[in-house]
Amino acid sequence: MLHTATQIIAKCNRPNVQGLYAQQFAVMATDYKERQKTDFPLTLFTERAFEMRLNDESALNTDGIPAAACNLLAAHHLILRRVSAADNGPTSPGSPNEAWVFRHDKVWDYFIAKAFSGDTERQNQYMGDSRFRGTYLMLIQEEPLAAARDLEKRLSDYAAKTKDHSVSDDVRLLLRDRELHENAQSKIDDKRDKEKDVV
Repeated sequence: MLHTATQIIAKCNRPNVQGLYAQQFAVMATDYKERQKTDFPLTLFTERAFEMRLNDESALNTDGIPAAACNLLAAHHLILRRVSAADNGPTSPGSPNEAWVFRHDKVWDYFIAKAFSGDTERQNQYMGDSRFRGTYLMLIQEEPLAAARDLEKRLSDYAAKTKDHSVSDDVRLLLRDRELHENAQSKIDDKRDKEKDVV
């Protein structure tokens, strides 16, 4: 995480703990566009991240994802390249196997949250699936505040109906913390603006 903050500072931005993965991705996406002269294939990548979790796979299916995208994601510490020896028997070792994996489950959740963003049907469909718990926690942090509040309400309704509070209670606490943080930040920004006006 320290390396991530250093990269963000190097790009003349102030790290935001609540939005660190978004900032890290934004730095990578800008870097990708400068190098490749095209946007990062976010929709394809986030759908692959979602499919990976849904199918209980540990490695990313990179079919159709440019090698430059994987290499840059790795350079920005979002995914890792794993190489293992092929097991073709003791007399024929074969070529090494290469796989791309997410650096951390929270990074994986960040990209799955992108696949869930704005898709109410998908959000509602997986509320009871424990594999996506981290995705809902990430959505509460990354979605616009109104959308986060709507999601929290739907998760609370789901919890009331099913008696499954495994996600909703943590989401409620995260949303409250986010609102407190954003209110405090707003006051700091207002004070800073007034001080600029005085000068």
